[in-house]
Amino acid sequence: MVPDIVSPLRRAWRRLNSRLLYKMVILYSLLTVIPLTIVSTTFYLRSKSTFESKLLESRSQTLVETADKIDVILKTFSDKIKGLSDNRVMIGILQNDRNAAKYPLKPADRKALESSLSAMLNFELTDTDPGSRYIDAIYVYNEAGTIYATESAQRPEFFLALTLLPFAQRDRPE
Repeated sequence: MVPDIVSPLRRAWRRLNSRLLYKMVILYSLLTVIPLTIVSTTFYLRSKSTFESKLLESRSQTLVETADKIDVILKTFSDKIKGLSDNRVMIGILQNDRNAAKYPLKPADRKALESSLSAMLNFELTDTDPGSRYIDAIYVYNEAGTIYATESAQRPEFFLALTLLPFAQRDRPE
């Protein structure tokens, strides 16, 4: 009879033990998974927010730096144009082109001025300013459509576009 009593006790202990183990596994799982999920989700959301703000800040800074570089290049272009527009050689040729009676030039003087203008434009092209490397040709044209350009300049395909793009600012090209 002893064996009969021990056997049901063992089965009851196993059931109780397995149910208790099962409950403990579930309880411990919930106690670790729920906080871990909360902490992981919070970390992910904050990291995502931080990453997005840093990325936006980085892009904004890159745009500002690029805009500054473009401004330096455009300032170089503007300075070159201002220097060219104040040049006596160019002024003399363009004045003679506009009104030859008021600003007469002998053919030899005109030829010398055109040669000087060509040399000056080519020199401006070889300048070492930071924005100069973006200039591949310099064009100066008068109201009649005569173009004075650097040696490397190709004849413009669309002269009308060339005349419409620039505008004058206080009698200076811009």
